[in-house]
Amino acid sequence: MTDTTIAAGAASIRVPTRLAYGFATLGTGSFLVVPQLFLLFFMTEHLNIPAVWASFTLLLPKMWEFLTDPYIGLRSDRSRGPWGRRHPFMLAGAILLSLGIALVFNVPQFENPQPRWLYVTAMFVLATTGYALFSVPYTALLGEMTADRHERTRLVALRMGFLGASLLIAAIGWPEVLKALGGTTAAYGVVGWSVGALCLAAMLVTVFGTRRIAL
Repeated sequence: MTDTTIAAGAASIRVPTRLAYGFATLGTGSFLVVPQLFLLFFMTEHLNIPAVWASFTLLLPKMWEFLTDPYIGLRSDRSRGPWGRRHPFMLAGAILLSLGIALVFNVPQFENPQPRWLYVTAMFVLATTGYALFSVPYTALLGEMTADRHERTRLVALRMGFLGASLLIAAIGWPEVLKALGGTTAAYGVVGWSVGALCLAAMLVTVFGTRRIAL
């Protein structure tokens, strides 16, 4: 059985494809948690950005998603091409999210707090845009991979399993890494690149692992 027949409604999906579908959340979970854990403190204590400005930086991407999610969903539904409707958006999202979250914690040495704040805000919005580009078609892909509700349940269970592992890594692993590196500004930069690399690797596994399902 090929994954092309899966898209047409076959009841079973091969195990590697199931794993590939769920693998993305191993990275996206870190994106959802790490900024909540680190970004406010990083901005106020290491970049000397006022707390009110930093709080707005955390709020703005949530407001931005209200605009981007419906638009991305509409464009994804109407897209056509050899890669199908979903995968081009997912690939672009994987790249933008990973680069954005890495750059959020690697800030140029601007002299004043205001340009530092503008830079971090712009990079966080970039990362959030990447998350939307990936997550909206990724969610829609589940309903297109199979018509069998039991198979969908297995896919969701795998996705939640990887997400749970990701949340543990984000909540326990990354703080320990930051602590081991001394908690300095440079240490935040290393964590930023590491989180970005994890997100990119995990999301690319999903993009290319489900690539044969090009709807």
